Amino acid sequence: MDIKDRIIQKSCPVLMAPRYSELPEIDRGYRYLMTADGLWLEARVPWGHFRLPLWKSPRPLPYGEAETVFRLESGSMPMSLLERCIDVARNKAESGFEWAGWVVWDAVDGYRLIEPEVIEESFASVCYRYPDLDGAHLVMDLHSHPFDMPSFSRIDDRDDMGGIRFAGVISFNADMKPRLMVRLCIEGNFFELRG
Repeated sequence: MDIKDRIIQKSCPVLMAPRYSELPEIDRGYRYLMTADGLWLEARVPWGHFRLPLWKSPRPLPYGEAETVFRLESGSMPMSLLERCIDVARNKAESGFEWAGWVVWDAVDGYRLIEPEVIEESFASVCYRYPDLDGAHLVMDLHSHPFDMPSFSRIDDRDDMGGIRFAGVISFNADMKPRLMVRLCIEGNFFELRG
């Protein structure tokens, strides 16, 4: 086998789900699963484990089954932290600017907010230096719109192509009431969360 194919298969493995035995545990990273009903994506990071369907086969395939997994192994994110993010974003929105922040997690400090160093900001974008996580793990990449647009743009889609994390966008209506849209990003695949 060509070395390039071996590199691709090692970094992005595909596993045929066993029909007569248990599905092997995933340690870290991500993998695709071919199952009886189609293609699934599974990912595990220190703070979470996820297994979600990507494609439904029009007919049964000769493989085993998979069950949905959506588990935060680090516990739920504190609502007070999310409220703090909304407050900071609202302050920026009142001045007409976007805001960006990262929610990170580590086993010692739990969840916390990191606000990156802003290079340039406007009503339509915010550019920043990626913060040093110092051993923590990125859980959610948040940004805001200072207007009522609770959706992800094509630029957001491009920015969220790599890695395993949540992405969130906060927008504000004319009364400065927030709306939050969140999706799980697994190596360029997006799963929107419904409230």
